[in-house]
Amino acid sequence: MSEPRPTAAEYPPPAPEPQAAAAAAPAATPAADAHGDEDDRWNSLGAWGDSGGDRTDARTDDRLPAPANTTGMTRRERRLQEGDTGSNMGRLIGMGIAGLVVIGLVVYGAIWLFSGDESTDLASQSMAEDYVKECSLDQEGVGCVPDPTCFTTDGDTMIDAQCSGAHVWEGYALGRLPDGVDDDYAAASADETVAAACLNGEREDGPLAQLIGGDSVDWITDVHLPGDGTFMCVAKLADGSDAQGVTFARGE
Repeated sequence: MSEPRPTAAEYPPPAPEPQAAAAAAPAATPAADAHGDEDDRWNSLGAWGDSGGDRTDARTDDRLPAPANTTGMTRRERRLQEGDTGSNMGRLIGMGIAGLVVIGLVVYGAIWLFSGDESTDLASQSMAEDYVKECSLDQEGVGCVPDPTCFTTDGDTMIDAQCSGAHVWEGYALGRLPDGVDDDYAAASADETVAAACLNGEREDGPLAQLIGGDSVDWITDVHLPGDGTFMCVAKLADGSDAQGVTFARGE
């Protein structure tokens, strides 16, 4: 015997189809997308942490990366290549100062060279230094010869000569014959004053030594009578050679 069928009131409604459940799924998509974006951010932050444990959090590292050096040159070499205007200006200033110093020295030297009030006659000065010296003669009855006076000889006669050339005798003292002494060689050489000044004048404490010191031993002395009431003490080299230049004259 067959079972009785349920009535329409007792018949349960049909279960919803899978397509309908699937159609309702898009309503939850915004939440799923939010979770997905948040996961991506955490994953990116985790990548920073994995690359180096001591590295500062990327969110707080605001330093800019250093530019790469692709030229192979140092910083100083790059400055020199590009032209360092500050250094060039310093060099120009230094060169200008050095130039001003040089110009100042040149001007000062020119002023010093040409500002002399007196012209110098070098030739006259050289000749004066040859014979103008202090008279150191301290002998009774005589004084120094003021001007160079030299002689050559012709037998027993003395002839005036230039002291700058070769000569035999040179005068070193000049005096006046004492009263009563005749103007001849024998009388003059016998007088005590004349003899003390002119004969053996090269002795250690003699007049020649007073003029030229120890070099007096290289000379011998004698008396010369000009014939005007005066006498002159003269000297020549002991070895008989000719003398050159002025040795005894002293300016007054």
